[in-house]
Amino acid sequence: MLAPTERALTIDFPRAMKNQTITFGLLDSNGDDTASEATFYVNGNVISGFTYNSATDGSFEVYAEYMVDNESYSTPVKNFSVYTPKRKVVVEDYTGTWCGFCPAVALAIDTVKAATNHISVVAIHETGSTLPDPMHFDDVEILKDEFGIGGLPQARLNRTQKWLDPYKKEDVLDMAGNETNLSIAIDSKMTGSNLTIDTKVMYANGSEAGDKLVVYLVESGIIYAQTNYFNNTSGHPLEGHGNPIPDFVHNDALRNSLSDIFGDAIANTSAYTEYKKQYSIEIPSEYNVDNLSVIVMVVNANNEAKNSQHAEVGENKQYE
Repeated sequence: MLAPTERALTIDFPRAMKNQTITFGLLDSNGDDTASEATFYVNGNVISGFTYNSATDGSFEVYAEYMVDNESYSTPVKNFSVYTPKRKVVVEDYTGTWCGFCPAVALAIDTVKAATNHISVVAIHETGSTLPDPMHFDDVEILKDEFGIGGLPQARLNRTQKWLDPYKKEDVLDMAGNETNLSIAIDSKMTGSNLTIDTKVMYANGSEAGDKLVVYLVESGIIYAQTNYFNNTSGHPLEGHGNPIPDFVHNDALRNSLSDIFGDAIANTSAYTEYKKQYSIEIPSEYNVDNLSVIVMVVNANNEAKNSQHAEVGENKQYE
């Protein structure tokens, strides 16, 4: 409860995109907004009115000065930040535990992960003709047909671009972290065995016709034998590891698609307006919740990923 001389400073977007308008409020004890009667300071400098935007990234401080009965008061300082959206490249690894050459892609992905966090990885497993794969994704054939996937291993960048052997990390790094015009946030929570995922998308220039939201659930740290055709390849990182490798660690395995596998339509969304959509799923008992992550991507009408975001289950990942 506010005293008659107190005011509550509010910020509509405590984390705002570059050039996005931020609106400050100043609530009195009756809940009325008195911002128009106050003077606001950002980083110690007076601003005009009660809105602010920045063309550069950074952390900012804001406070307000106001009058009550001809006496001057000021609010405590609050912080907000401004960011430029960065491209997170989607790396999709079409793979199988029976596929002896497939570990080459997994090793390449590990190399890229060590170089940047601006990637979202999805390993899409398929059971072989005679050998089972416990991570088999039921809709793998639909994805393979859409994206022209033949024999394994195969890898795709941003869904449609082929990542070819020798899987050069520069092919990914040249795109990863580049400035872009849309950002994605994820907030997920477990309640018992139910997972709820709140997704948010913000565009600098508004959405485009055909944009879709793809939401995947992936699991890492799965130990299962992996066929290894590099066991006798001199100098290879997997030389002498066995064929199969009995304790191979499989990461980012696609477990479920909470959206349509090609995405759910995004309603027409204007610039700097949040598009929100919630998903939920009952987590099967065989999944290790501690190793689950959420992959969210925005794709265009041609199924090309425009940007992505990833977060561990239970993590609140802000726009970046």
